Amino acid sequence: MSRALQSSAMRVLTAQSRNECAIRRASIRIRHRWNSNRAARASGEDETAPAMDLMTTTTTTVETSSSSSSSTDENEYELVGNLEPRRFAVAEGQALSLVFSSLPATTRLVSGVLTHGYKVELVKGSPAKGEYAFGTFSGYYPKETSKVSEFKRPVKALKLYEFEGCPFCRKVREAIVWLDLDPIVYPCPRDGKIYREFVKEKGGKAQFPYLIDENMNVAMYESDDIIEYLYENYGPGKDKVPSWISRSPLVTVSASIGMLARMSKGSKLDKNALTIADDGKEIEPIVFYGYETSPFCKIVRERLVELELPHQIKTCGRGSMKRNELMKKRGMFQVPYIEDPNTKKAMFESKDILEYLNKQYSSA
Repeated sequence: MSRALQSSAMRVLTAQSRNECAIRRASIRIRHRWNSNRAARASGEDETAPAMDLMTTTTTTVETSSSSSSSTDENEYELVGNLEPRRFAVAEGQALSLVFSSLPATTRLVSGVLTHGYKVELVKGSPAKGEYAFGTFSGYYPKETSKVSEFKRPVKALKLYEFEGCPFCRKVREAIVWLDLDPIVYPCPRDGKIYREFVKEKGGKAQFPYLIDENMNVAMYESDDIIEYLYENYGPGKDKVPSWISRSPLVTVSASIGMLARMSKGSKLDKNALTIADDGKEIEPIVFYGYETSPFCKIVRERLVELELPHQIKTCGRGSMKRNELMKKRGMFQVPYIEDPNTKKAMFESKDILEYLNKQYSSA
């Protein structure tokens, strides 16, 4: 009899916990919408105007600058996990995941790796302190540059609503690498309770990717439209969109084929996800250094989506100055690398990051 009572009590407690989580999620969506209206009033805009009605703000304002300087002091975060990360090291149990995560590179090749106008030249000597270089060869080192420093940068970070398993979303993420942009990503996995519902309510449909640019009072669907918009406003012009991410149907096909082996990953909400901080507040975006094609970065992005964790992507394609930024911050460049403003922890190594995310943001 006591066991039956214990079982009943557990079911009641579980139901109460789920109800509390549902109430908290609802309050976050309300606060998400209320903050948007408050921002509209403060700027003198009509909050009922269509463009402004599609916007949202979060509890954290993240801004980017043309110099791509870090918004946080390097001593603000405690480096945990493996303090001596090894480049391209495969942790035990990760081999198969990394093999399948590498497949998109076979169909997408340089897209998601290079920045616009990428150039490499051999320079005599050694790289300066804090300057990224792949290595030195017989007294020379490869100096990598690009043209992205010539482009306009958004003052307020762009907001991208998407999920990892979507080929249309991948095209936009590749465009972000080409242009070296640093958007805040709001994951919208299937069954997602917060950001997917927000897009559905404000945009009128649960379709992804969905972009909000508060700098231009713009909100839009459709990957091709988003890519051309980004190139027109934060790149060399929409007529310079690379063929790799053009409107051609073959582009979408190639993006889809490469993702087939991992299509189920990064697409559905983990039922054990803790999308609300202990104090009931919305989780602040985790800072994520990486680039699209890296398999080590991909498996971390998948988990961020499954846990519905907002994150700001600090894109580090070849030719990006953010490689130097991370060098100056930690004395080395390796991705993925994250900084979590919710706990003030930082770490390298995909294995360590995944273990940390599961411990911190999952009830399993």
